[in-house]
Order: sequence, then C-alpha cells, then structure tokens
Amino acid sequence: MEFIKDELQMKKLVMAFSQNTENTLDEIEFNYNMDTGNFRKGGSWDLRFGRIEDSVKNKNDVAILNRERGIWKYKAILFASTGTLFVFTKEKNLDKVIKEKSNTEKIHYFHALVYLNVENVGVNVQLDLFNFYDESFERRREIEVQKILMEYYSQVKQVYFIVGTEKNKQIVEVKVQHFNHQFEFLKEVDFSKYITKGEYEDILPRVGKNNNKPTAKPLVGIKNGLKKRSEKQIADWKQEEKEKEKEYLKS
Repeated sequence: MEFIKDELQMKKLVMAFSQNTENTLDEIEFNYNMDTGNFRKGGSWDLRFGRIEDSVKNKNDVAILNRERGIWKYKAILFASTGTLFVFTKEKNLDKVIKEKSNTEKIHYFHALVYLNVENVGVNVQLDLFNFYDESFERRREIEVQKILMEYYSQVKQVYFIVGTEKNKQIVEVKVQHFNHQFEFLKEVDFSKYITKGEYEDILPRVGKNNNKPTAKPLVGIKNGLKKRSEKQIADWKQEEKEKEKEYLKS
C-alpha cells in the first residue's frame, strides 16, 4: 500500500494503539473509586488516543484531528505529505458499522470518511448491500465528511482504518484495511508483529476489587498525571533491561 513509506512510524502507531490499558485503568479505578463500566470504556480509549498522539507528536508532516460525535471523542491522524488519513477502531465495531450501513438520519463518520476513497473499485461488487447509496445519500455523505475534516478536507486523498482484534480485553491482532467509496473491502496489511506483548502484565499486578478501597481523591490532573505513572514504570523497566543487555554484550 502507498502509505507504507515509513515503516518505523507505522510500528509506533501500532504499538501505541495496541498497548494494554487494563492495569492502568485498574490503578485509576482503585485510587479514585471509579467502578462504572462507562469509565473503563472511555478511559481505555483516552489512554490509546493519548499514546497515539504521543507517537506522532514530533512529526512535522502530521496533523492530529480531534473530533467529536455527540459524547464520543476520537482522534484521527493525517499524514499531509501523502494525504493519508488513519482512523482507529476495533474489529467488532467496524463490522457492526458496515453491516448496519447508515440508513439512519445521522451518517456514521466511517461512512462519511470512505466517501473520499473514490479511486478504486472493489472486485466483488455487492449491490444488494449498498443499494442505498443513491444521489441524495451521496450528497449527505459529502457534506458530512466536509464537516468532519473542515480545513483538512482538501488534503485527504485516502482513508485507511487501523483495526484491532481484541481477545480478553487485549488487542492481539492489528491490520490496516482499505475500503472503496462504497465500503467494500479492497486490501489489508497485517502489522500484528508490532504489537507490544506482556509488558504491563509482567510488571504491574492487577488490583483486586474489594471493599477496602481508600477514600476517593479529587480527580485533578488524572489525565496527565496518574495514568502516565504506570507507563513511566514501563519505560524505566525497558531502559533497565537495555542497560543489562549492553553490560552482558560487553562481558
């Protein structure tokens, strides 16, 4: 695929997207007495998007798009030099969006974004699935994608989905998938080899849920403070392992 011009950057994106979030969320939940499932689902994506943003923050040709759809906030990454936009999702969610089409009043942003993938035509045309792509719907999609991308609309040439397959709350497979204008699958590249495995589980014990939790603390600084602490432990551990390896090679 055209986007694979910077393999190292793709590796960074995949690692940031696939890193485990459960232990960090356990620690936050334990310290701040946050038991709701809503917190864990949203918190998991907050962690992922934060890591994704960090992985491209020093790239001059990258724009980080912060977008909102109702209560859902997400990030997309645009590589300006190639006009490539990356959108992040879980496999189950992507499959659901495609199967449900977009026959409701509000167009899902996935359906809006693939409107821009106009250069390729799928081999297996499934007209029975996409017979709702009439002229009126196409116009709505065009308006919607313009609203989503705003000033970046003219810069995006192709949209790719970075798709994670999850098992037991851990991403075990990551593929970059490309669809045509009608959301028909075209091709994919498997980047699962770059998934970070086992580091959180090896270092941080899972916090048991019990009735002896400390008094809830104020949530001041939780985004940039507490949730970074566990990740710093990981970074320190990695550095320590590298130093040990260097010493071993010298001996």
